[in-house]
Amino acid sequence: ARPQPGADERHHRRPDHRQASRAIRQGSRRWSEIARTISKYRSQVALFTKWRGSTRAATVTVEEVERWRDHLFRTDNPKTVRDKVSTVRAVLSWGNQQSKGKLFPAGFPLEHLEIPRLERPDSRSKTYTVAQAQTILKAARKQDSPSLRWLPWLAAYTGARVGELVQIEKQDVFKV
Repeated sequence: ARPQPGADERHHRRPDHRQASRAIRQGSRRWSEIARTISKYRSQVALFTKWRGSTRAATVTVEEVERWRDHLFRTDNPKTVRDKVSTVRAVLSWGNQQSKGKLFPAGFPLEHLEIPRLERPDSRSKTYTVAQAQTILKAARKQDSPSLRWLPWLAAYTGARVGELVQIEKQDVFKV
């Protein structure tokens, strides 16, 4: 029998991809999310390596990532740029941790990389005016389809999102 890994080993152990594949086939939501994350990280790192023309992680500099970030701002929205830069930073940081600092012996080059901040939109821009809400609810009254008739009313009364309401099942509703 194999000895059980210690807490430190368990934390740094690579995931068993056979187990992940098996779990995904069985419909496991958690492994499905992990697989999507791995796929996303791989594609974003591939974009960076293609842009820089090298796959050698040990040669990445903060100036290079900043140039890539600025290049991305020409075509992508700020959230996408933030996600891509954060992904590359996270992967390089993970690689440096796995190598116990040998990947970047002089120190992690992206330690002080400025990640774009996202401005939060004013919540008023997402809120319906009273007149807009009345228009929607009056139109909903005329609908024959139960979901088109009742979802706007349930959303108005509860404050729930439509996406949350459509997931409700009969057993979720009860008299208090």
